[in-house]
Order: sequence, then C-alpha cells, then structure tokens
Amino acid sequence: MIADPAGRHVGEYRGATAEELGHTTPQEMAEAGVGQHAQFRRHGVILLTPEELLLFDWFGPGQAEPLKLRREDIVKVETRYTDLYGRFEGGILNFGKPLILDTSTVGQIYLLIDWKEFMEITHDRQWASDIQAWLKRGAPGPSGALGSSGMGMTEPSGTTEPSAATERGSDDGH
Repeated sequence: MIADPAGRHVGEYRGATAEELGHTTPQEMAEAGVGQHAQFRRHGVILLTPEELLLFDWFGPGQAEPLKLRREDIVKVETRYTDLYGRFEGGILNFGKPLILDTSTVGQIYLLIDWKEFMEITHDRQWASDIQAWLKRGAPGPSGALGSSGMGMTEPSGTTEPSAATERGSDDGH
C-alpha cells in the first residue's frame, strides 16, 4: 500500500463477488491450489481517498467508471476464511485471508490486495484496518501507509475490533 500527500492509499487488487466465488468450477478450485488468483477474475487498482474507496476496472478492463464505495455503502469490513474461500486456497500460514467487504450496493466482495504470487501473501489485514479507520474518522488512517520500501507497517487488525491488533501479525508474515 502506498500513501500519498493527499491522504490517499493505493494498491492493486484481485477481486470477486461472493456470488462469483459460489459458482467456482472444479478446474478453478484445482488452479486455486496452485495460485489464489484463479478464483478472482476481477483485478485493477484500489484507491482509498478521503471521500471514497475506488476499485478501478471492477466492471471490466478499460471501463471508464470504477466501482465507487462511499462510507455509507460499506456495512462490514473483515478478513477471514469462509466456505467460499477457505484456508486451502488462501495459504497454510494464515497469510492469505481475503478482505471481505459487505456492501449495500454490490453485495459481499472478496479482495486480495497487493497479492504476491510466490509467497501467496497480501496486505488485506492492513487495508481492513485502514478502511475501518476511514469509516470511523472520515479519512484514511495512518496505521499502514507503506512506501515503496515497504517500511512503516504497524501491527494491523484482522477484524474491525481495535483490540485484536495486538494479537495478530501482518498478512505478509511480519
């Protein structure tokens, strides 16, 4: 995740709706054992601004309009394994829990943010923490702004409860 002076956070996502994950083919499930991205057909840039969360190319590559989520559109933020996307697909060391956003506009969406293929790791927990802070404070939280060096990461939360932050490490094993 990269933060810029305007208070925006930027990353790359791979995403799917709960409905799409519910219709995963056996071939896609087998491919997910090799690489998580097999089930996540949507991909693009994610941008958290002081006003909204944007998912570019959500509606297809090259589409002009991103998926725009305002605070009031996001009902719940969490990282966890589910029946639709479980531990086997997400890695064995607790690094690949998807970021799940329950929204009032497009339903439940699963995201893998800044996913690294070889290690099968993401920055989903950090994004969950920052989105929750954004929802509460009205601006992106400073807790996990990562520069290009990856420095500056703090202990993120895997849930929307601040007290859980001290119990967990980051998704990338640090």
